[in-house]
Amino acid sequence: MNRRHFAMRAIAVAVLELKPAETAAAVGQEARLELSVTGVKDLYGAIITLSYDPKIVDFKAAAEGAFLKNDNQQTSFLFSNNLKAGTVDIYITRIGDVGGIEGAGNLCTVLLQGKSAGTSPIVFKSVKLGNYNREQVKADVRAAKIVVK
Repeated sequence: MNRRHFAMRAIAVAVLELKPAETAAAVGQEARLELSVTGVKDLYGAIITLSYDPKIVDFKAAAEGAFLKNDNQQTSFLFSNNLKAGTVDIYITRIGDVGGIEGAGNLCTVLLQGKSAGTSPIVFKSVKLGNYNREQVKADVRAAKIVVK
């Protein structure tokens, strides 16, 4: 790896990840994954599409985390699930002329239920993180998986 490439990589990049990276659930049992962000600056909103294997797990619900409202500002949180495609779209944004948030925290929690034995990757199909000026916030993403027994 040349020096220039290394120097470019040393710049702190935000990380968007599902925690825990691997979890297990029995058929009929629920598994909870936290969608968390670290090292982010001026985050105002996010549009995230997660995909899962609908033969292995069912999507149950998503709940807003505290990160974008940790300064007591209003937020909007919506999600929509496509059972056939095995995707869930998550929309979360701050409301008004309030700037963005920086640091680390929980954007939301996703609840899935074991449906049949196997392993379902839970991956980021698309990620759009934005700052207050509607500019893209770059982030590395780390997926997870649920093993259903």
